[in-house]
Amino acid sequence: MLSAAIGVVVIAFFSWRIMFLLGGIGILLAWFLSGKYFIESPRWLAGKGQIAGAESQLREVEQQIEREKSIRLPPLTLNQSNSKVKVIKGTFWLLFKGEMLRRTLVAITVLIAMNISLYTITVWIPTIFVNSGIDVDKSILMTAVIMIGAPVGIFIAALIIDHFPRRLFGSALLIIIAVLGYIYSIQTTEWAILIYGLVMIFFLYMYVCFASAVYIPELWPTHLRLRGSGFVNAVGRIVAVFTPYGVAALLTHYGSITVFMVLGVMLVLCALVSLHFWHRNAEGVAGRDF
Repeated sequence: MLSAAIGVVVIAFFSWRIMFLLGGIGILLAWFLSGKYFIESPRWLAGKGQIAGAESQLREVEQQIEREKSIRLPPLTLNQSNSKVKVIKGTFWLLFKGEMLRRTLVAITVLIAMNISLYTITVWIPTIFVNSGIDVDKSILMTAVIMIGAPVGIFIAALIIDHFPRRLFGSALLIIIAVLGYIYSIQTTEWAILIYGLVMIFFLYMYVCFASAVYIPELWPTHLRLRGSGFVNAVGRIVAVFTPYGVAALLTHYGSITVFMVLGVMLVLCALVSLHFWHRNAEGVAGRDF
């Protein structure tokens, strides 16, 4: 939403090249902040046998809690002579064996649905506006208004996501997005386009929050979490690379309604596949290993 709002001003008064420059500056800033403040997972350190590092991280967390709450936490008593460190070594190929294969397939389906819907809708909305006869400046402004639904959707998802089963929550969102996409594509007035677009983006970013930030990390034990999440995200991104070619072809030869109809069919298929293969035991397992 912020980038769309900035784009309204920057593109109108400067050029699209400045937008890319601002994006590059933002990436450098994120790189600097992550390098300075990002800490390693104590669980990962312990799994690698780096107990001193894990204990140091936990002590920092405890000290921060004590400062914020003005309390004194009781000391942890641990019988070091009887405690054993379990070092778990995971390999990439474990993602394709046994129960992990099922989780990998479900995760790929979830992220393919996220990427094709996210990049079809958010990236192509301004182009569809222009093809509908709306001038460039107004199309950018309308896109910025519609994108208000993004942070609202993420905020609402954070509040309600744990009140529903994962498999039903994710699949229901995909079906809602598919239906709203078609309804959005047949609107002819600018106000209707804004209203339905805002609602569609609201549900779309609820799904983005669910898929990328909640469900996918829950699928993997600590020693496979980075490998698993990285691999399935890569597959989803590869699909996203080819999505614009399909959207451009459909938009050129058949129009925007066909684009959203095809998108809707693909999302419903992903929802059905997810419902069939969804790993039931992974619901609500964040914070623990398998």
